[in-house]
Amino acid sequence: MMKRDDYNEEIQTLLDEFWDEPGSVTPLGEEKAEKIFNKIMASSKDRKTGSLFNINFQLSWAAAIVFVIGVSVFFYTNNQEEFKQPEIRHEIVQAKNEDKPTRRFINLPDGSSVILNENSQIELSENFNQDGSREVYLMGEAFFDITHDPARPFIVHTGKLKTTVLGTAFNVKSSAGAKTVTVTVTRGKVKVGDEKQTFNIITPNEQVVFKEDRNNVVKIPVKADSYIKWTNEDIYFDDVSIKDVAKQLQERFGVSIVFSNEQIKSCKFSATFLKSQSLPQILNVIGEFNQIKYQFKDTKTVILDGSGCD
Repeated sequence: MMKRDDYNEEIQTLLDEFWDEPGSVTPLGEEKAEKIFNKIMASSKDRKTGSLFNINFQLSWAAAIVFVIGVSVFFYTNNQEEFKQPEIRHEIVQAKNEDKPTRRFINLPDGSSVILNENSQIELSENFNQDGSREVYLMGEAFFDITHDPARPFIVHTGKLKTTVLGTAFNVKSSAGAKTVTVTVTRGKVKVGDEKQTFNIITPNEQVVFKEDRNNVVKIPVKADSYIKWTNEDIYFDDVSIKDVAKQLQERFGVSIVFSNEQIKSCKFSATFLKSQSLPQILNVIGEFNQIKYQFKDTKTVILDGSGCD
């Protein structure tokens, strides 16, 4: 009969691993598997075949090895496919208007707002705003104003860096390939880290710079306003509510906008506001699209009135 010492130690190791934990077996590869099979068959020719039983035993042993190799490849392939399965994302928003780079103001399903800088984009996860999940994937630069929700943290993925907030305003800027990511906070508190650990927690007028090639994180004090000046440049508003536009105008021009009719807030429109445009010019555009009238109560207060939208 065939003794244990007669067959290749590598085969026995493979079998032991397979029976103990089938999913952990690393496949040998077609070429290597063939060599092992040929060794077994060659050994059967070299030894004395005293009986038909011995020949059949060796053939059965070889067949068993081929079976185990095949099964191990099956388990390995399935595990690899499951591990490498990409995260499903269902919506991509780019900072382009008619194929031209532009800054873009958008609303997210949870009520948060985002200003995308030129040549930037965000992707929303498949279950965004569902099952406690609010996750987006950023390429480029964006300013986030997040709706507060303690039960559902808002997470921005930028390369290996993960920025987590409950409700705040912050700016994220990444270089090509997300080799360098800069997070700047204007309001609230932000946690910055990766999938394994938290690097820093930053508050208003603080900034974290993450450099992937050096694998280091630096936290520094800054004047946050100087890092978000770009948000006051030309902006394309894409199907945005008057309420959100008014909020942006308040920050841009330092005024207070009051609605005499609450129904006006839900009116939506799309338009591009240039940096050079004054507040009255912008209010005129809004009025033309939504039959809204405005008046200045004083130099710092604007009243919007109208019949509202269906």
